[in-house]
Amino acid sequence: MVFVGFDKKFFERGAFLAHQGQLWWTYLEQPASTTQYLADCLAQGLAQCLGSRDDGDGSSREESYLLLEEFYFRILQSWSYPHPLISPSEDQRSYLFTGVVFQRTSIKELLSSSPFIMPLENQAKPKLWLLNGWKGPNKNHFSEQWDWAQAKLAQKDLQKAVLIEASVCHLEAPLSLEEKEYLFRQLILRSWAYPQAWAYGVWWDQQGAMGLTPELLFEQQNQNYVTMAVAGTRPLLPAVSDDLSSYRSSLVSPQGWGSKERKEHEIVVQDLVARVSSFGSCEVQPYCQVNYPGLQHLCAVVTFYPSQGVTLGQLLQCLHPTSAMGLFPNNTENYRSFSQLLAQKNRGWFGAPLVFQIEPSWAIAPVMIRGIFWNKDIIKIPAGVGVVLESNLESEWQELLWKIDSVRGIFSLNDSSTCKI
Repeated sequence: MVFVGFDKKFFERGAFLAHQGQLWWTYLEQPASTTQYLADCLAQGLAQCLGSRDDGDGSSREESYLLLEEFYFRILQSWSYPHPLISPSEDQRSYLFTGVVFQRTSIKELLSSSPFIMPLENQAKPKLWLLNGWKGPNKNHFSEQWDWAQAKLAQKDLQKAVLIEASVCHLEAPLSLEEKEYLFRQLILRSWAYPQAWAYGVWWDQQGAMGLTPELLFEQQNQNYVTMAVAGTRPLLPAVSDDLSSYRSSLVSPQGWGSKERKEHEIVVQDLVARVSSFGSCEVQPYCQVNYPGLQHLCAVVTFYPSQGVTLGQLLQCLHPTSAMGLFPNNTENYRSFSQLLAQKNRGWFGAPLVFQIEPSWAIAPVMIRGIFWNKDIIKIPAGVGVVLESNLESEWQELLWKIDSVRGIFSLNDSSTCKI
């Protein structure tokens, strides 16, 4: 099949997922009014949530769709702990696009056919990056979270917390279609170089996000289910980062990592195992080492085997947010207190799942990290770091800067004149 390319409609309202050299993409219509629909599903115990839709005659039909949620904390008191329930909010911070049709092409075909609005030779870096410059991240906001977390860790109320901060660029005008296309092109090029990562994107009505994440909340393919623990970060040596074929090694010993990184990673693994064990048996695959642009992570894939059918809504309710993106252990008091800190209040979609139901038998939920997030006024690059009692403030701050710098590199925004840290 000859790929005919994108038109302006895609860059006005679009979504995509890219992995291992393949790209799935779609146009988006107006998001459905989903707050009541998802609330009804939750009230029914999630039995039908995100798996099928009732046509009104007692029958149901599978649909392709895309679900986007903000990362926010809301706990329904009727549900027991330890897992908080991420539920629809009154201001509709959940969006469900139903009936979408995903088209598929290879990235190699995409890049060779140049199916873009602007020819490659005419496409210059958007001026906004140089005109306005980037500010932050704000170390005071980071330190506020650090102080809160260390007090809780010292009191043994917590074992782990994830602190976030962002670098922000104020826009003189909303992103143009050409600027979104530029960002998309840079991301797809980098996705081609790192085929084991998941490139994602979604945008409409002057808001959106796109990025290259090393982490999935879950993937469901027929009756096979996986989730993953990605925690522990260190800089990637140039000799390794230049060898793109070494993206993922077959086996790695956690002993080669520092005690802080090992502890942080083990907390996430144990948390995931405890959560998915409610569905049935599970198996932790041998640890591997993930090479990401400029960074290296410790990773463990957890495969689980539900004893009966599981809906995507149940997976979301069980897994999101994992301790790789939130708090461990999670409870009402800690979540409510932590979510009131300024950086956490402003996190928006960062760390939320973006669920692609591409086929009835295949769904995938990349975690929206390592990306850029925008609205009509600002574009930001948020990052998060996991802290435990043994963590060091300056080391965690440096890791946050590494992650932000990695995202700048992915989108070719690493001109030193644009960055004020």
